Amino acid sequence: VILCLDVLEHIKNDRELLRKFFRLLKKDGKLILNVPVYQFLYNAHDTALGHKRRYETAKLLSLLQQIGFNVEFQRQWNTLGFFATLLFGKLTKGKMDFKFRKEKSRKAVIMNKFLSCFLLGFEAKLKSSPLGISLFVVAKKND
Repeated sequence: VILCLDVLEHIKNDRELLRKFFRLLKKDGKLILNVPVYQFLYNAHDTALGHKRRYETAKLLSLLQQIGFNVEFQRQWNTLGFFATLLFGKLTKGKMDFKFRKEKSRKAVIMNKFLSCFLLGFEAKLKSSPLGISLFVVAKKND
């Protein structure tokens, strides 16, 4: 198994890295990916994080298949994040201050835990969504 979680979007030649993953995996090996989706959401925050791109679901799945992977599972997630990114990313041009996420004060820790639990609970109830800011993929190597 190769885990590539929130990494591929930082790589200049993502196609070559995916090919390398394919070569490294044994038959029936699995690649587990998580990437940001929807290039139209790309903003200054993505740039600050070092993202080279966001992915379009169909294009990424097609690329994986061209390389030789069989996509077993795919799901967009973080639906509420989609609307927040669309609204705040465009309004603020992506220049948002995320310092609150790293604060260690008791109030910040409680708020972050509450938000995390709420968002994860909301996402779990959705089961699937056509919208999200992330795409989770499980792909299997076929020889």
